[in-house]
Amino acid sequence: MAESADAPDSGSGGGQHLVGSSPIIRTKRRATALPLLFFLTEKGLDNHLFCDNILIYKHFGRDTMESYKSMFLKYMDSEDIKYTELDEFGVGIVVGGENIDTIRVLVIFEEDGSPALQLRSLNFIDFRGKEIRAITACNKINNDLRWVKFCLDSNGDIVATMDTYFDGASCGEECIKLIKRFVRIIDATYPTFAHAFYS
Repeated sequence: MAESADAPDSGSGGGQHLVGSSPIIRTKRRATALPLLFFLTEKGLDNHLFCDNILIYKHFGRDTMESYKSMFLKYMDSEDIKYTELDEFGVGIVVGGENIDTIRVLVIFEEDGSPALQLRSLNFIDFRGKEIRAITACNKINNDLRWVKFCLDSNGDIVATMDTYFDGASCGEECIKLIKRFVRIIDATYPTFAHAFYS
């Protein structure tokens, strides 16, 4: 697969030409070094797309390659990690922390098949009736911490979200690392939220 990604430096009479958002580029650079490249052959546009160093075969607008969600589920099965499959793009996982016994994490993959996801967690603290304290605590935490954003939803629950890209070649392992970071940050914020709630 990698050898076919090399475009020979040839004249206008033949060879493969790399086509991106700019006019035709003749180059010996590996196609995977560029963010998004289509292949133009003598027969016209070939149904190949390089994205994140993974070759995806395109047929009638659909990817025949295994989805990132499917790769993620296989990795969790191999590691005996329990999960709930929610829909075509979503997976639910329950994780325990040192300060919070149950942290429910929603893993939502991108519908366009790109190597990106959103992690969401909610209902770990109920601030109904104490919304001002919750907003103050969220503002402090968002100012102090990176990676995860905290906000108050219309039901009075604290919602944590993290949007991130991952390495598609090692999807399962990368996603689990991101989930662990996400959960550690949520768990670490509990004392601040608890102080706001009970003060």
